[in-house]
Amino acid sequence: MIRDNSTWNDIGYHFMIGLDGTIYQGRSLRKKGAGMGPADKKVGAIHIVILGDLHKEFIRTYDWKPDLMSDDVTATPFASLYQLSYYLSRVYSITSFGGHQQYYCNHTVCPGNNAMPFINVVGSLLKLSTGTCLLTDD
Repeated sequence: MIRDNSTWNDIGYHFMIGLDGTIYQGRSLRKKGAGMGPADKKVGAIHIVILGDLHKEFIRTYDWKPDLMSDDVTATPFASLYQLSYYLSRVYSITSFGGHQQYYCNHTVCPGNNAMPFINVVGSLLKLSTGTCLLTDD
């Protein structure tokens, strides 16, 4: 049974990336994301989710090349994350980039411990500061 709940009007992420690298649009960028709970009240953030369980070991099997400007980049979710984030950071003057666990003060393993090294590489390539703790009690 599906129950109508007016507090959930759409998906909380602005973009979703499939494990094959496909980028999907979610919530309108005109609306705040809904992925960090109380922290969402403090900042404007663009929420991106990579679909899948990135806490499992399979993530290590991706042949992801950090040289994202070359023509032979494999179509992984991280290459797509870089390309999307590069575009968004230029259009919206983004200054900070990181995983959910960084912004949510390590109260979650999201996006998954095996994904964090890739997240850090993407942020480094974009020359953006690392995500910092935003969790509050209010």
